[in-house]
Amino acid sequence: MTDDAARLREEIAQTREDLGRTVEALAAKADVKGRASKAMHDAAADAKARAGQAAHDVGNLAAVEAGTARQRVRSSPKLAVGLAGLLAGILALVAMRLLARRRR
Repeated sequence: MTDDAARLREEIAQTREDLGRTVEALAAKADVKGRASKAMHDAAADAKARAGQAAHDVGNLAAVEAGTARQRVRSSPKLAVGLAGLLAGILALVAMRLLARRRR
């Protein structure tokens, strides 16, 4: 009879552990506020990463365009003045867009 009692105690302990895990899982699913907060945090992190990548891409594009402009300037001095103005305008536009995104 001692073996039966010990086995029953083990089964009861195992059932309690299983029930505890089940209750924890149900509580996690019922935590709508927590899940929404996590989703919002994940979306914000994703947006931040995308903005960083976009800024990096714009920087690379500006470097390529600057190289192209440099080559054209060497071949035509009049073109240099126009390209310098264009490049300044592009850089100003990029800077304004980046500042506007950070303010949002």
